Amino acid sequence: MIAKAEAVQDYVVALRRDLHRNPELSGQEFKTRERLMKELDPRWWQGSIRAREAGP
Repeated sequence: MIAKAEAVQDYVVALRRDLHRNPELSGQEFKTRERLMKELDPRWWQGSIRAREAGP
């Protein structure tokens, strides 16, 4: 697990720094959302969106 984290550390740090260089107002994170959807594995976020839309 540690080896996997270390393998992506530079990538994740660079992504975080880029997002923080371009802040958006709360509830208006349109560019942030677009960027994360491009970066993240679609199999992960598509399931998350479907679950949220279904409600509790």
